[in-house]
Amino acid sequence: MVWPIIAAAAKEIIGVGADYVQGRRERGKLKHERELARLQGEIEMAKRLAQTEADYDVQALRQQSYSWKDEYLVLLWSLPYLIAFAPVALLTIQMPFDSEVSDADVHAALTNAWAALAGSPAWWHWSWIGIVAATFGLRWMWGKRLKQ
Repeated sequence: MVWPIIAAAAKEIIGVGADYVQGRRERGKLKHERELARLQGEIEMAKRLAQTEADYDVQALRQQSYSWKDEYLVLLWSLPYLIAFAPVALLTIQMPFDSEVSDADVHAALTNAWAALAGSPAWWHWSWIGIVAATFGLRWMWGKRLKQ
């Protein structure tokens, strides 16, 4: 007579335990699905961002075909580089034809060029890099380097 009561109690206890295990399993499954949805959303957002950047670059290149201002800015901001390294270029061109020009002369000219550019402000160098990157569509290169 006691056994049916014990069997019923055991059945209830096992049922509660099974319900608990089932609930844990469902919560784990929901947590996994939520994490999967979050990751899929991040992937989709990254795809959209990449497409937006590509569309921007394509549009910028289309607009550049009608304008010389970008090339003008590159030339204008490149003048200090061109002026600083002009003696190096001239000595390098002259070297095969003139025996008086030596490697030491070219090295001295290079040292002077870098010394002249070292005195220029950092904002000018960064502006020049930005202008060249924007003009020639190299914006993607700097984005990748900054992420590293």
